[in-house]
Amino acid sequence: MTATTAVRSAAPRGRAPESRTPMALVAVLGLVTAEALRMSGPLLDRVVAEGGVWTAAITSLVVFALPVLLGTLVAGVGARRAAALSVVALVVLRLVAQATPGFLVGTATVVVALAALVLVLRQAAYARDGAVPAVTGLVLGGAVDVALRTVLLTWDPVWRPGIVAWLIVLVECAALLLTMVSARPLLHPDPHPVGRVGLLGGYLALSLLIIGSPGFVASASGLGLVYAAALLLVGALLAVEALSRTALPGGSGRWPDSRGYGAAALLVGGVTVAILVTGVFAAIGVLVAQVGAALVLARLLATAARPGADKARSGHRAARSGEGGPDGQLEEELDPAELAAAEKLDRATAVDDDEELRSVSLRHRVRRRSAAGFGVAGLTAGMSFVLVVLLYQIHYEVPLPFPNQALPIAAAVLLAALALGERPFAPPTPPRHTHGTRDGDRAARRGKLARLAVLPAVLLLAPVVMLATTPAPAAPAKGKADSLRLVSWNIHYARNADGVIDPETIAATLEKQRPDVIMLQEVSRGWPIGGTLDGAEWLSRRLAMPYVYAPAADEQFGNLILSRVRITRVATGALPQGTSTMRRSYARATVELESGRTLDLFDLHLAHHDRETPTRLAELKVLLGAWHSKAPAVIAGDLNSGPGSNEVARFHDAGLVSAQDTTGHSGLLTSPTDRPAHRVDWIFGTPDLSFSHFAMPRVTASDHFPLAVTVQLG
Repeated sequence: MTATTAVRSAAPRGRAPESRTPMALVAVLGLVTAEALRMSGPLLDRVVAEGGVWTAAITSLVVFALPVLLGTLVAGVGARRAAALSVVALVVLRLVAQATPGFLVGTATVVVALAALVLVLRQAAYARDGAVPAVTGLVLGGAVDVALRTVLLTWDPVWRPGIVAWLIVLVECAALLLTMVSARPLLHPDPHPVGRVGLLGGYLALSLLIIGSPGFVASASGLGLVYAAALLLVGALLAVEALSRTALPGGSGRWPDSRGYGAAALLVGGVTVAILVTGVFAAIGVLVAQVGAALVLARLLATAARPGADKARSGHRAARSGEGGPDGQLEEELDPAELAAAEKLDRATAVDDDEELRSVSLRHRVRRRSAAGFGVAGLTAGMSFVLVVLLYQIHYEVPLPFPNQALPIAAAVLLAALALGERPFAPPTPPRHTHGTRDGDRAARRGKLARLAVLPAVLLLAPVVMLATTPAPAAPAKGKADSLRLVSWNIHYARNADGVIDPETIAATLEKQRPDVIMLQEVSRGWPIGGTLDGAEWLSRRLAMPYVYAPAADEQFGNLILSRVRITRVATGALPQGTSTMRRSYARATVELESGRTLDLFDLHLAHHDRETPTRLAELKVLLGAWHSKAPAVIAGDLNSGPGSNEVARFHDAGLVSAQDTTGHSGLLTSPTDRPAHRVDWIFGTPDLSFSHFAMPRVTASDHFPLAVTVQLG
């Protein structure tokens, strides 16, 4: 064996056989990784409660920097074995996390999942058809994830108790192991160069925040959750179609976007519209961004064309048509300096033993370079994910010098910019035996991967099933003659003291109070620190109560009113932000009782820092102005103000009375639930109302206790 041949032998041999097994592995691994990333948000938010914002920020950076250890693993056992070991470790950790979802096992699952996806995605992209099938697998995995979350109403299996959640996890883990066993022989032992696969983290950040989040789409567009999920599945179908037509290897070559400007425009334009506007345009933006993100990621994974682009294209055409030698295309993908050094060695000696030594040495060099590349890719993936998501969320505690909506847009711009430029070319080649026929021409235009778009189409059955089995609550009837049971609660995006997302305990606690009206604060509709749960839709369907939602900090966080009583009028309003770290809001609903009388309800949440008293007073001025001293009315929520404060004095000055005080429970503290020290949650009413049967259930499903009371109209 010559040294030159040795270098070529280190090139990807997995290009020869064509198989969709690596695509299936990427799909399942992408699904499990998405679940793990969503799990990390609530667990890291728990660190905020225990150690503060900066401790949580540093912890997050450390956790997501750990995939850099991927380089050490690859250096020790090679990329193929490292992929297998990572998948096995991920399966073990995922099962342990299902049994005991704690901080250490949860963050370890995230690290291993991210490292495994980087490994497998890069190796799958080394298959003959390149990056297009690999990214198609990732898109299909995302589609399955959306369909599954639709059925579960966005409450992930990792947080769920019971046999159903375990069955889902067992199926996922079994599929992961089976696809790994099948795909392992097709994975390259030491792919080099590793390329820009680390930018996968930016793609995953956009998916978590926008293009893979039913909660985001529902809250931003105004669609119901089921319709939002259906829109995301349509977006996945369009993305698969677009990938199948791209001019990258593996596509039909029918979309001549040779330098990537079209893909870049779709991604940046779609993300910008989705994050900055609401309503139908936000929904359209998400669809466009889904297609653009898939195309951009495929371009990032494709090997960039070198200066001899025409020669590379010729070699690629020859390889596709079966002409030329087996090394014709591979030479273009190897480092010219390494080839030159190897050829010099060939000329210098012809001793077989020396040639074998040189072959081994070159293979080791390739592995070392591959290991270094994977280390950098792992670190890049972790940082490009966490910096976007962490800064987006931390803005609401430590304001950034720019709007946090700029972060997803900046991520899209960066990904799009790095994907620009020439890539390997895929000439449009119709199927051999059908060329010239109508079916053959259609197949040539769509590409051989287009048939996989049937999967998102089939998954559209999931929203249909949910519409049939869990319909949106019907319009309620009039309430009781002149009274109703009311509950007010800051549910802290359904995260309990252990960092677990547990909306079921929230719902069960509410049900025990037999409420007619529920007024909630800190309701998450897609926030990462809330596990991207759509709390409004989940609670509405679980309790069979229609809702009124008022977004606050953004469309994914706000106040919620649920009612069994007929709502005759709704309104929402923004409160002045002042010096607060986030914008606050109020929700207003007018309910009609059986007697025909009406009651105005105001649900609000004021600025939360101790130093923000002037801001809270400004917020109350706007709220009380919206009330107009109209009776009867109830104003309830988290005021972040205690007895004797200037804020509470404003309510007394306006003639409102406290339900907790008038029923003789003024000594009860409402927050935090693990060490009650403050009374910041209030229910106020106009003097013509009377309060009775006050209750404060001692549950730790949130960091606040709920307040319940019976309201009687005078």
